[in-house]
Amino acid sequence: MEISCVDCNPNILDLEEVFQDYGESSNMNDDQIAQMKKLVWKYMKCISNVPGKTELVIHDIELSEEQSILSKPYRTSPRQNAILKTEIQKMLDLKIIEIGFSDCTSPMILVEAPGKDPRPCIDYRNLNKITKTKFFPLPNIEERIEIVSSAQYITVLDLSKGYWQIPLTERAQRLAAFVTNFGTYKPLRMPFGLKNAPYEFSKMVYQLLEGCEEYVRSSIPR
Repeated sequence: MEISCVDCNPNILDLEEVFQDYGESSNMNDDQIAQMKKLVWKYMKCISNVPGKTELVIHDIELSEEQSILSKPYRTSPRQNAILKTEIQKMLDLKIIEIGFSDCTSPMILVEAPGKDPRPCIDYRNLNKITKTKFFPLPNIEERIEIVSSAQYITVLDLSKGYWQIPLTERAQRLAAFVTNFGTYKPLRMPFGLKNAPYEFSKMVYQLLEGCEEYVRSSIPR
């Protein structure tokens, strides 16, 4: 079951349309659908397209060597700049980033692929080269698949912009700053592209589900 959102406001969920479509395509009877509606409406605050903020972990960046990384912005066209400004304004509104200055900056680029919306990305390759690697023991995938294959119910939980729910230390904010042709910005939440971002996210999911073994028999963070 997918819960979509109204395009004009990403935080308003069109649940009635979802329930109607789901009811027509599922094997649930009317009573079961009514119970599902009641459950979803009860926890409406948990279903949002606006990322929350975890208190379980905070991401830091440790360097293997003290080296200043001060990159120039990549060349972008006026059309690309307009797209980047729109996306950056969304991040400012969500308080994911803030306008700022840093002695360490990485360039932002716009990735465009056929059939997909343009996606802003930060080129952290130079920063990642001198970042100390962190390791988190991931669960054995084959073992988890065996558990899932015998499950009666399988639930998929997808965090809304999961990386953006993890805050950064002040040092990480300084090191992960990025630059564009129209300004410099500091991320307040963990951006995509950082070397140890998958480690931090996996660690958060593990801590989040710890103690829930009775309900969660298997978890495979994506």
